[in-house]
Order: sequence, then structure tokens, then C-alpha cells
Amino acid sequence: MSDNGQKIWETENLGYLECPVIVGDKLYIRNIQETLFTFELTSGKEIGKMVVEQNTHIKQEPSRSPNSNGRFLVIPVDSYTLVTYQP
Repeated sequence: MSDNGQKIWETENLGYLECPVIVGDKLYIRNIQETLFTFELTSGKEIGKMVVEQNTHIKQEPSRSPNSNGRFLVIPVDSYTLVTYQP
């Protein structure tokens, strides 16, 4: 990092990762295989994981990364199912 910042935490190898989503004090990120991870934002401690359908990079298929409006976390579990949580 540059002179004006410091590393707070880092993960082990989680596979190829998609875009992270922050909701409250938690960070959610999935890999392109079949795992969605949850971390405590401040400590980096893994506090959960969930099996989801493998992501795809085919042009006709949507990304299956989670999304949030700050209040709800929406997770595309597979091609046909959305699950919404209130963390």
C-alpha cells in the first residue's frame, strides 16, 4: 500500500473472486466456483459461507454475485432462485 495507508487484514486463497459487497459490518464475496463467503469487515474473520451455483462468464448469463441496497442482501443462489437476507 502507499505511504498513507496500512493493511488491516487479508484472506487466504479463496479462488478467483467476484466483486465484494459490504452490508453493515460484514463483507460478502463469492468466488467463481460455488462459494459465497462472509467476513467481519474490521477483523477479516470468516464467519460464514454458503454454497451457490457456479458463476459463469458467458455473455448470455447474468453474474451471480450478491448485491445490496444497504439494508437487504440479495443472493442469486442459482439460475432460477434469489434469496434475500436482512443481515
